Amino acid sequence: MPPQDFKCKQCGNCCLNLSGAFDVCVSGEDIQVWRDNFRFDILEWVDAIHFGEVQYVYVIWINPRSGEDVTRCPWIRKLPKQDKYICR
Repeated sequence: MPPQDFKCKQCGNCCLNLSGAFDVCVSGEDIQVWRDNFRFDILEWVDAIHFGEVQYVYVIWINPRSGEDVTRCPWIRKLPKQDKYICR
């Protein structure tokens, strides 16, 4: 997740270029919020990796069909006739 002081400029750079040398991870709290809000559309893109005895690392943007990392966020959309992007 982005730092707390992150301000989105709607440029798309973060969400269009997910391929890189690192995995995008979210916290267990994020997972719980999505569960509590029935956001199974998001949760299907999460891979829970068992780490330690009772801990997990939650890697996001794993294609639920192929199991492969995706190169761009599945929810990003370009605004018509603009160089701006939004999260669907």
